[in-house]
Amino acid sequence: LIENLFDKDHIQYFNPNSLSKLVQESGFKIITVDTDIIPLDIWAINSNFAKTMIYFLQLIDQLLNNQITIRMIVQKQ
Repeated sequence: LIENLFDKDHIQYFNPNSLSKLVQESGFKIITVDTDIIPLDIWAINSNFAKTMIYFLQLIDQLLNNQITIRMIVQKQ
């Protein structure tokens, strides 16, 4: 089940620290950085079991401070 949650080409390259470093090295000033999980209501999944599994995976991600969505506002220096 876990292998089927994301497209095989969906790869996470960054965490908040690595993305912040890249942005700063590219000449941008970070205004804000925020992380979050993907809300369950946007998942096109009809299975209650799959939704429950995703919920628990997201809960674990939150506890480990490993949220999947990184939002960043930057300004060119």
